[in-house]
Amino acid sequence: DWLSLLQDAEGQEVVVDASQLGKIDAAGMQLLYSLLKKLANKDCEPRLEGAPEVLTHDIKITGMPSFFQAFS
Repeated sequence: DWLSLLQDAEGQEVVVDASQLGKIDAAGMQLLYSLLKKLANKDCEPRLEGAPEVLTHDIKITGMPSFFQAFS
């Protein structure tokens, strides 16, 4: 689970593979945002890869493209 990932990932590169994502709701966006932010705060190097059009579209709608772009 992602909580154990946070504990073990300090100082490491972590790749979040979103390529299999079919759709995402507000709770999923919030979870993704929270995960990337917590990893960055633990001196990790989080990367979001394979973001499908549905995710990039929703990122634009939320008004947070600059936040997510930092992890691309």
